[in-house]
Amino acid sequence: EDEGEEEQPATAQSTQSTQAQPSAAQAEEGEEEEEEGGSGAALNVMQVQQLIGAAKANGLDPQKMVTEAMALGIRIPADVAARAGVTLPSTSDIIATRKRLRQELMESQQEAGEPQKTPTRESRSRPLS
Repeated sequence: EDEGEEEQPATAQSTQSTQAQPSAAQAEEGEEEEEEGGSGAALNVMQVQQLIGAAKANGLDPQKMVTEAMALGIRIPADVAARAGVTLPSTSDIIATRKRLRQELMESQQEAGEPQKTPTRESRSRPLS
C-alpha cells in the first residue's frame, strides 16, 4: 500500500523539476512559447511590488527587472502589472532579453570552464592507481 504512494511523489517530483526549469525548456523550444503565456510561476501584485522595490533599492531599473523576470519564464498577468503600477514589456523586448541572458550565461559558463584545466581539489585528493 505504501509502494503506490511512494511512486506518486516521485512522479510529482519529476513533474515539479520539469516545471522548475521552464526557461531552459522554453529557450530550447524557441521564442514562440512567450506568445502563449509561458509556463513559469505567476507573480501576484505584492510580489511584483517587491520586485520593483528591490530593483530600486539596489539602484537597478525596475522595468528592466520586470523584463528580465519575464524573459526567464516568470509570468506577470496584465491586470497584476497594472495594479502594481508597471508596464509590461513587449514580446519583442522579452525575446531580445531572453537571447541576451542566454548569451551571457553561455559566456559565463565558458569562462568558468577555462580555468578548470588545473586539477581540482577532488582530483588532487584521489590516490593514484
